[in-house]
Amino acid sequence: VASRVGVVHRLHRAGAPTEMALGAQFAFEGGQGRRSSTTIQGVATCVIGLVAMGTMSMWIGGVDRLYSVPARHGWEWDVVIGNTNFDLPETTLNRIKDDSRVAGQTVAASGVAFLNGTESFLLVIDPAGTAPPTVLSGRLPTSSSEIALGGRTANELGVNVGDSVTFSAGGAGEAGNDGTTPESTLTMVGTVLVPPIGYGDLSNLSVVTFDAMYAQTGNELMPQIVLVNLAETVSAGALADFSADFNEDK
Repeated sequence: VASRVGVVHRLHRAGAPTEMALGAQFAFEGGQGRRSSTTIQGVATCVIGLVAMGTMSMWIGGVDRLYSVPARHGWEWDVVIGNTNFDLPETTLNRIKDDSRVAGQTVAASGVAFLNGTESFLLVIDPAGTAPPTVLSGRLPTSSSEIALGGRTANELGVNVGDSVTFSAGGAGEAGNDGTTPESTLTMVGTVLVPPIGYGDLSNLSVVTFDAMYAQTGNELMPQIVLVNLAETVSAGALADFSADFNEDK
């Protein structure tokens, strides 16, 4: 009986759904109070249950690590200042730049474009920034002719590092006199993992430079956010205080 109870307790400790734990309890403990016999079918059921328990434990552990380690879902920064719906005032940018608590920063904005004719969401960055997005392969773009794609976007478009991608910034700039939007060609230099900042979903945001957007639209896209790494590991309270210092609603 103790070994049977142990199975149920292990499921509880692993964080298994209630239904699975109850099912295990009925399967392993349902025969208490009655004489039971060990059969091949019973042993097989136990083995299957133990394998399922192990699989569930690994799955729960994997999901827990995904959510408890920010870098696993592309959040490489301590804090992001700003709002992708508004331009960030230059005074705020200068204050962040001069703040002694800041160890690294990258100015960025949210954008939308058509890549090979498919609408895609972008994180537009200053390539000189010192708090960059997560790179999975290759590197980040450094010029107006380069792009790094989100992993899912690259798969959907069927392209790899070194391939060319047609780029049209769509609504980011005004259409020409003939009603069409200019189109250029960018070289894919890497794949990236960017969290849903502004629009899009995990693994489908791609990265271009401010120069790439300007070259495409002729309009200067203004910074909206700053990706910030602090000089020291700080508490959640300290992070909240830092964010509050740059809250434009104050």
